Amino acid sequence: MASGYLDYAAKAAYAARTMGRFDRAQVHKIIEVLESTPDDKAIEYVEAFILRQVANGLINRTAGRVLVEALQKIKKEKKKESKDAAREFLGIFKWLYEACEHSRFPRLHVEKISFEDLIRFLAGIK
Repeated sequence: MASGYLDYAAKAAYAARTMGRFDRAQVHKIIEVLESTPDDKAIEYVEAFILRQVANGLINRTAGRVLVEALQKIKKEKKKESKDAAREFLGIFKWLYEACEHSRFPRLHVEKISFEDLIRFLAGIK
């Protein structure tokens, strides 16, 4: 997976944990939508589901935006392998989301978050 996708996963996990509502069940539901949708429509269905959950207040707007941006990039760059790439991306997002559960983060702009920085913070590496 390209490092850009890892950065998106880190940004989305940070936003999900620090910028408003994002229930753990939503992570599983996003992955369920991906897995239950035909390959050629999977990313579009997931994007629509995420935006629906944002509109319903179940996913915070910032995390939803970052997730959709990443999925758009995957769809554009991966074409035929986009569902597999989305599955990998969402798996990394899920792991980071869960790893962030009991962490207290400094307030940062989501665009300043990188995968490497988040990993170092979570591991306690300075």
